[in-house]
Amino acid sequence: MATDRILTTGYQMQPGFVAAQRLGYFADEGLDVVFEVATHAPTHNRGMAEGRWDLTLSSADTMIARNTRDGADYVLFLNAERGLDVKLIGAPAIRTLSDLRGRTLAGDPGDSNYDLHRRKILRDHGIREDEYQIEIVGSSPARCEALRAGRVVAAMLTPQYYTRALAQGFHVLADAADHVPEYPVCSGWTRRAWAEAHRDQLVRFIRAFARGSD
Repeated sequence: MATDRILTTGYQMQPGFVAAQRLGYFADEGLDVVFEVATHAPTHNRGMAEGRWDLTLSSADTMIARNTRDGADYVLFLNAERGLDVKLIGAPAIRTLSDLRGRTLAGDPGDSNYDLHRRKILRDHGIREDEYQIEIVGSSPARCEALRAGRVVAAMLTPQYYTRALAQGFHVLADAADHVPEYPVCSGWTRRAWAEAHRDQLVRFIRAFARGSD
């Protein structure tokens, strides 16, 4: 069987993907799957639009935003993970969400599920978006560093980074899952034209990914 290469990207490798890669399930389907870690949302979005990667394993909200705002034609073909494990972490002096009024929080560049959750959390507690400021910082590592350095007083962080912050005296102000349960965190999506032209490869990718997830 000839081997077909599929170039993929995403912000982190999901367990199903890792299993399919290491246990040879992609190879069993005649696929050579290359994964490139994305670290910057605008770069990721531009690369997908330009065809730098064949498909991405990232949040569906980005796909929806690009379709509705930019007129792109992406299609969702897989949902790999539900339930966003991210928390709004506050500086040691910030004890409640109300303490965020008039202060500066970290934000993500571009459309981000973390920013969507942050806005939802604060709205649920009666805090309007004009009652605080946002400094666009970047992904979780950059947001965590900005929080620890005192540039911002709160940030949405993933487990790897909020555990570090908690160990240093920072506080959990809110859990995203309490405000948007069962959120589709990681989905597979691609350009519709690519999916139609590579239907067989895409089916084989999904089959190997599902096997790895199992």
